[in-house]
Amino acid sequence: MLTTGHKGGNPAARVFPVLTHAPLIDLAPLLHVSPDELGARLTRDGYMVNSTSETLDEIASRSGKSASDVLLKILPQHSGNNHKHSDVKPS
Repeated sequence: MLTTGHKGGNPAARVFPVLTHAPLIDLAPLLHVSPDELGARLTRDGYMVNSTSETLDEIASRSGKSASDVLLKILPQHSGNNHKHSDVKPS
């Protein structure tokens, strides 16, 4: 299990190192895409992906970017209260 070794604080700040050190093959299901689609998305964004076993940290370092910047780029973007789930019925 991956851990950051930190207790307390901002949960987002604690989870970023865990996500950026996870291989694409483990990260992709969290983003509801296949590992190959995640790799293709990163490639389209200009990153060199050699394998779905690579981490965002490895991919970012080859590009001179921070792994956190790459993670923010691939996370789903939500705009305030406009976020809707397809399985939630309006009341």
